[in-house]
Amino acid sequence: MRVAMMTREYPPEVYGGAGVHVTELVAQLRKLCQVDVHCQGAPRPGAFAHQPDAQLRGANPALSGIAAAGDNEKGLFDQAVALVAREYHALPAAQRDQTTILTGNYGEAGAVDRYGPDLGLPAAYSGANNFWLWGPPPAADRSAIAINLDPSFLRREFRHVRQIATFYNGLGVKDDEQGAPVYLATGLRESWARAWPAFRDYA
Repeated sequence: MRVAMMTREYPPEVYGGAGVHVTELVAQLRKLCQVDVHCQGAPRPGAFAHQPDAQLRGANPALSGIAAAGDNEKGLFDQAVALVAREYHALPAAQRDQTTILTGNYGEAGAVDRYGPDLGLPAAYSGANNFWLWGPPPAADRSAIAINLDPSFLRREFRHVRQIATFYNGLGVKDDEQGAPVYLATGLRESWARAWPAFRDYA
């Protein structure tokens, strides 16, 4: 087993209870399995240190801290988006022009919107929490590449659904995206205006 620990504090930069807790937890876990620690701050032995974006150096500490935390996940999310882009561009041009991107959670949708434009992807849509309020895909889109959605649900909304890929992060780290299925769903059964309420998920 391999565990990834993401933390703001890690020795020698420990200044609160969270840092003490993580330090002791890592020490005990390393007796049982491999632990990769990802932290913020200066480079140090036993951990991968991450820095804020250079453009945010000297900014409000809360903002620069978020930027460094986001860097920990960037490598996983941009891999997932690259996989989606590969499948999207493999579609015939005429079909691609009528294909939207659907995601099972707002983190995946945000990743597509952040990294997708450079890969030629359209905007993502998701029924997860308040992302649903941003509305349905364009009315002309009759197909979707769907990431991490229940295939039985997709089959109620589309005439044809098949799995075209599976995402693995290559790190053995179990998260919401590890092992996520990617489906091609075609033949939307009704208009997006009528279908969209069924996608709403306030889990």
